[in-house]
Amino acid sequence: MQYAEERRLFYVAMTRTKNRVYFIAPEKNPSEFLLEIKREYKNVCLRGKWSEENIMIQNRKKCPICGFPLQLKYKTSYGLRLYICTNEPEICSFMTNDIAGKKISIMKCPDCQDGYLIVKHTENGGYFLGCSNYLDNRKGCNTTISMRQYYKKMGYEWPDQDKSESTDDNVSVKYIASSKKEESVEIEKRKNWEEVILLKNNSDSSSVDRYPEYKGHNIFKIVETVLHALVHISDKYYFGVSILADVLRGKTSDKVKKHKLNLVNEYGSLYFFSREEVLAVIYWLIEKKYILQDKDKGRYPVLHITNMGLTYKEHLTPGNIKTLVKDLNSDKKLWRENNHGKTDTENSG
Repeated sequence: MQYAEERRLFYVAMTRTKNRVYFIAPEKNPSEFLLEIKREYKNVCLRGKWSEENIMIQNRKKCPICGFPLQLKYKTSYGLRLYICTNEPEICSFMTNDIAGKKISIMKCPDCQDGYLIVKHTENGGYFLGCSNYLDNRKGCNTTISMRQYYKKMGYEWPDQDKSESTDDNVSVKYIASSKKEESVEIEKRKNWEEVILLKNNSDSSSVDRYPEYKGHNIFKIVETVLHALVHISDKYYFGVSILADVLRGKTSDKVKKHKLNLVNEYGSLYFFSREEVLAVIYWLIEKKYILQDKDKGRYPVLHITNMGLTYKEHLTPGNIKTLVKDLNSDKKLWRENNHGKTDTENSG
């Protein structure tokens, strides 16, 4: 039965009532369960209007295996943003970091201890699975599986009409887009991700004005800038605290030049703050779980946006943000050493 687990959960919630139960549903796309109840039980009272056509949300991504909707979710264990099939895991366990890879699903690397085979793209626009432990200096785990090999292994029909895929099983690996076609893919991915982070955070000026200021700057806007900068930097690569601070202050380091981080929208947006002030904001966001500092991956800890960071408007209030203002007004160096005990060089991403 489709949505069996969700149906059981809905039934339990619905039958806990003592007298009456009320449901609130969107007019354009109500739950299938509510449509069934309305059709089969004539004593149900509908207040308002809704469309009984099964209209899916525009641009919703569907699983290429079973057709169920895909959920975009950050997975800490992978350190990645993943599209995950919402079907029962026993039926379909499709999961990918890049839906352009079609039916390719990420998996545990068979050759190294803690790596994952994730979707990557070649110079000519093709896709393959490559180990997450592969490094730019060609060291680390270099395990790869081409799209053709993966389709053959899973028993999928090869899309012969797709001329863009290489028939060669030898994969040419390149992690940074250089061709116009690859750049367009990166831009599209970035737009999709921006839509996710901005979806619930379109704050109006009247609500922002309620937040305290620091040195004449609204502290809510400062936090918002840092979180947006992290998302846009992560589109290119994962870095640590030091690189994020350099980008926000408009500094030009070797890594900033190499990865073209000076093109990020928020580059230099906090130039009026000292390095210690910017670091104080970043570490406050880490402490409050808006940013995850992954200390288990690689030599230096890298930063990831969390679900709480994506929905920061729901969690940031004038009251709880006062602790950040207090930290900024205190001895920044002392605050940093007491809470984190790391130097700038140790936090280079």
